[in-house]
Amino acid sequence: MVNQGSLSVELLTNATLIDNKNVDWLSALVSGFNVSVDGSSADIHDKIRGKGSFARTMAILDLLVENNVRLAVRMTYFGQAEDEVEKLLRMLQSRGVKTLNFRYVVPLGNASGTSVDPVQHTRLILHIWELGKELGMKVGFSDPFPELLVSNQRRNEVESDQRLSTGVAITGCSVAFSLL
Repeated sequence: MVNQGSLSVELLTNATLIDNKNVDWLSALVSGFNVSVDGSSADIHDKIRGKGSFARTMAILDLLVENNVRLAVRMTYFGQAEDEVEKLLRMLQSRGVKTLNFRYVVPLGNASGTSVDPVQHTRLILHIWELGKELGMKVGFSDPFPELLVSNQRRNEVESDQRLSTGVAITGCSVAFSLL
């Protein structure tokens, strides 16, 4: 198993190739799964991930929950209606998913030209943070900056550590994209 000591390897996937035959094998190789789901229905999700992917992904989410593996859903926010994000969170909770990682679209590749209203994004972050607490779910953000809006501890860390405020010690997608 990969999860020994401080090393943690998670598989980022649309989950469409996971099945009953390989779920145990894959689970032994990784610490957990991050599955991309961008909407609470095929109408929204399939526009981004391809026709039929919503049904396949939901079936695999159910399989992963049944097998009690560490699981998070990653939603890329590209301007979906705010109530759609809430519907997704509630739908995931009803399926037994306990963690949502919310990230905003990076306007590169197929997403070139996509922009997200920062005011709406900020309002939505605060809303899903509170809704996640209400539903007993863990809500995280793939980029550290939204956490500053909802976490006094994170805000205090940045304010007290000059390296964090200059970006030197920030990790994750922000650093990767700034290095490109």
